Amino acid sequence: MKENWMQQYQDLLSERGMIGLDLETTGLNRNIEYERPTSAAILEANEDVNQPDVIINNMCRLPPHVLPDAGALEITNIDPMKLMNEELSLFELTKLIASYLIENPQKIMATYNGASYDLIILRHTFFSSLYNPYLLSNGLEDRIHIDRAFSSYPSESVMNLAGDLSLTEFIAVMDQADVVVAGDSLPMHVASALDRPLVALFGPTNEALVGPRSPTSFVLRADVGCQRCYRRQLCKQNCINAISVRSVINAINRATL
Repeated sequence: MKENWMQQYQDLLSERGMIGLDLETTGLNRNIEYERPTSAAILEANEDVNQPDVIINNMCRLPPHVLPDAGALEITNIDPMKLMNEELSLFELTKLIASYLIENPQKIMATYNGASYDLIILRHTFFSSLYNPYLLSNGLEDRIHIDRAFSSYPSESVMNLAGDLSLTEFIAVMDQADVVVAGDSLPMHVASALDRPLVALFGPTNEALVGPRSPTSFVLRADVGCQRCYRRQLCKQNCINAISVRSVINAINRATL
């Protein structure tokens, strides 16, 4: 089984190609994160793994109200005076990245700092520059991981529709569901609007504000003293991962009575 999955990954990489993304950032509040990109690089893999094609390797200037953080500059080794006089604005650098991703949606992305940092920063940057923050979201990216998660189940009992449905088709499928298990996300709100039996998994977000409203829904969260911090991947409590499988099964049973 392991060899089969390895071959699938290799075939997927060969078919779609791979890029590497790295961001250097600074910001106003290091207690949250360095949320302001100062440079970006995208490398595209080719046949010579040691010599990838350099697609983007640019810095951008900071606006007058943002001072480079000394700690960030020490790590990135960027000259602060040079940073103030870069030719590209952050919007122009963001446009370069967004244009490449729009033209190459099939590329598999690897990041130096990981999805829990680089991709979050990039989504925020897209949003603030009036680009779709979900350019990085593609159902096809999840397909192989979902297949792997359900590989021990009989194939006739599991259907993976990741990347196959339009929004209209997705809603139609949800309307036929016997029960829906979802986090604080679009599927949860659709299930609630359709009044389908629902188990909603909550972590750092506040179910009193954004939770389901349907009478057939159950909210489930782990008892870890979460303060509903809204920090998601940055949440130190890791509260949503503390929800046990058994508690989800019990909630499903209650929802389907």
